[in-house]
Amino acid sequence: MIIYYGGGMPQRFEFDSIDKVQTYLSDVFDSIIIKDIVNRYKITNINLFKRIVEYLVTNPSQSFSSKNMLAEFNKENIPISTKTIYGCLDYVEASLLMTKISTYDIKGKRILSRKDKYYLTDLGIGQILNKNKREQFGSYLENIVYNE
Repeated sequence: MIIYYGGGMPQRFEFDSIDKVQTYLSDVFDSIIIKDIVNRYKITNINLFKRIVEYLVTNPSQSFSSKNMLAEFNKENIPISTKTIYGCLDYVEASLLMTKISTYDIKGKRILSRKDKYYLTDLGIGQILNKNKREQFGSYLENIVYNE
């Protein structure tokens, strides 16, 4: 497994060890989640919100479907609505942690389906939550190309 912890956060380059970079990026991520999003939008179920964000952040540049996420939460008997999921996604986008791109299909009923992709603003933050998981080089490359 390649450990990169890159990204473009300026202070990240001031640290001389991977542990310090990880700590810095974790602090930046926590600051965005807690101070910027949770406090601003008065989110009460912080654990649920963090799970949604973790899913997005660890799966950059993948087509997102609320149906799949609803199914996973239903398996765990966690009540959640599509409106709540999309509200959380809007908060993440408003915080500039990720950018949403809507994709369209021009065939039949698929025109009506909503398929969005979310791209990380900074891949270094995404790697903090992606510890001990499979590296997704294709997704990372797509994310980099999108950002450029």
